[in-house]
Amino acid sequence: MLKVTGLTRTYRESGGVVHALGPVDFRVERGSFLCILGPTGCGKTTLLRLLAGLEKPDSGGISLPAGAGGASPVIGYVFQQGALFPWMSVRSNVEFPLRAAGMDKSRRRKEAEKILDMMGLSGFEDSYPHQLSGGMRQRTALARSLVVNPDILLLDEPFSSLDTRTSQELQGSLRTLWKESSTTVVFVTHNIEEAVFLARKVIVLGHRPGRIVRFENIDLPEPRSRLSEEFTGYLVSLRRTFEELVSGEPEPVPVKPR
Repeated sequence: MLKVTGLTRTYRESGGVVHALGPVDFRVERGSFLCILGPTGCGKTTLLRLLAGLEKPDSGGISLPAGAGGASPVIGYVFQQGALFPWMSVRSNVEFPLRAAGMDKSRRRKEAEKILDMMGLSGFEDSYPHQLSGGMRQRTALARSLVVNPDILLLDEPFSSLDTRTSQELQGSLRTLWKESSTTVVFVTHNIEEAVFLARKVIVLGHRPGRIVRFENIDLPEPRSRLSEEFTGYLVSLRRTFEELVSGEPEPVPVKPR
């Protein structure tokens, strides 16, 4: 289980101290899909970076589920713009974490080819990032994170810069791959429809300092349909929470994690 307890983060800027996040408390079962929703500047990316170990909290703790054999968990991270190495081909980008882990060339080539095929990238192995569309670059970034079979996959608004059709295609691909794995996914987004389609659980953060103002379980029949009454119900309910935040009305009472 992923557990976050009393997590806070502040930054020192020229104007003084900025309280960016917290305190935040929640827990998520292993293999779940959690979406973190919230307005711009509420601390979503800060929370994700804390989970990844890229930053240290001022207070509080993070407990991550153990990896295979009780080892430290393998963490995959997908940035908003993919962060591919521009001098490397698609294949080399995807193989990079395997090479860094010391895997021999023949095995990493096999593993890379398998995930490239799953992500619809067969035929583009020798292409370079500047030769790809935005959607193909994000497919490559996802493939690079998934090739290590991560215990935890962290994604920071990876589809926000894509057109609606491409974004929805990648949402479907990601959800299919997640259902076939035991990976715990934490996905940051400001897109309510995206969160309802993807998530098993949704956390809504309020304005800075980001605190949880809503924790929602998304219980929808499979396959999920954006046109179903159940889907629309969750969408409208979460949008109402967002409108309360944006309008400046009193925020919902913070809820305890379930």
